[in-house]
Amino acid sequence: MKNKIFLTVPLLSIALFACSDNSLTAKELSGLSKENFATKACEEIVAANFEQLKVILDDKHFNKLQKKYEKNSDSWSQLSEKMTCTIKTVKELKGKTKFYFEQGAFSLVIKEINDLYLVVDID
Repeated sequence: MKNKIFLTVPLLSIALFACSDNSLTAKELSGLSKENFATKACEEIVAANFEQLKVILDDKHFNKLQKKYEKNSDSWSQLSEKMTCTIKTVKELKGKTKFYFEQGAFSLVIKEINDLYLVVDID
């Protein structure tokens, strides 16, 4: 009986660890450089990780992207074939920064609001 208890505890720990949430909070994301945040946002869009995107995108663009994904979920994987999330060009705008990516299918506009980064536009 003791052996069963000793085996159960490590297995339970492994199961809980495997199911843990790997998403970053808005505060953790804002601890990144703006360039790293843009790269992370790009990667999460390509991966269609809406759990993480809820923290990265403003509500308008989150809802818009989610609807676009639902309509095109079958072809979304093609985006990763066309897109790399390596930053090609950075353009400073009034209070915002626009990031263009190599072989980019889209660009991102990031704004810092209350010390937190947020994607406020996807072109």
